[in-house]
Amino acid sequence: MKIGFVVNPKAGVTKSAYQEIQDFSKKLIREHHQVEIAATKGRGDATMIARALAGNKFDLVASVGGDGTANETAQGLMDSETAFTIIPYGSGNGLARGLAIPLNREKAVHAMSSFTTKLIDVGQVTDGDQQRLFFGFAGTGYDAFIGKLFNERHGRRGLLRYVYLSLAAYNKFKPVPMALILNEQEIACKPFVLAVANTNEYGNGAIIAPRAVPDDGYFEVCLLQEMTFFKGILHGWRLFNGSIAELPGATMLRAQQLEIIPKEKIYYHLDGEVQETTQPLKFRILPRRLKVMVPTVKNIS
Repeated sequence: MKIGFVVNPKAGVTKSAYQEIQDFSKKLIREHHQVEIAATKGRGDATMIARALAGNKFDLVASVGGDGTANETAQGLMDSETAFTIIPYGSGNGLARGLAIPLNREKAVHAMSSFTTKLIDVGQVTDGDQQRLFFGFAGTGYDAFIGKLFNERHGRRGLLRYVYLSLAAYNKFKPVPMALILNEQEIACKPFVLAVANTNEYGNGAIIAPRAVPDDGYFEVCLLQEMTFFKGILHGWRLFNGSIAELPGATMLRAQQLEIIPKEKIYYHLDGEVQETTQPLKFRILPRRLKVMVPTVKNIS
């Protein structure tokens, strides 16, 4: 099998992801597979590298990094015969978790020999004259606001840093009024969180859409409103046991397409990458457009 690794060299904590993947591939797979390892240098490189590997008939391309690197790599493999997988090096690893890929990186490399392939859906967002893609989840509200602050910070990342920002910045966030249009109905809302999910997890074990399935042709939409600080503290545990739908005031919906029309500027995120806009956002599911290689048995340890 021909296996390509698309590596974000800035990923990793104890040593570089590039060096670690070299070590893992030598130890676990080079004896039986043809391996190529390529490092990204900037935004967009992962897409170009993945597209080139698919053009050279590679059987499998693994994204080595976080959700941003995974998003770019997957874009380069859409509608090809080359399968996509992830070796997780991110701070949250939401897409890897949503696809049940082992979070232990050595296990993830080793497990590739026993993975199975399937086709999953892709999310498309139209923002004015721009179209963008996501594979795990997207949305607007407090998570996008905190994501912007998180991405602007330097130094150590991870769950504790994210939780700290989420608590410290609460009073700075003001929900934006908007219209949500889906399934031939219009909902006037001021979302604390409006999540559009193809897979079920934000990352770090936070399950925003428990019923989201990446190959069923639908988004799972989670709308949370009127979230006071006390209510968030009292019910925050629901994110981690899959019971967010039972939060008072939560609305869970399913749709193949939807539109949000904000009354003023909003931040929104796609697989953790934050954008801003004043334009309506149109979301559409693209069924079964990415071939992925995932474990036959769920194992994210």
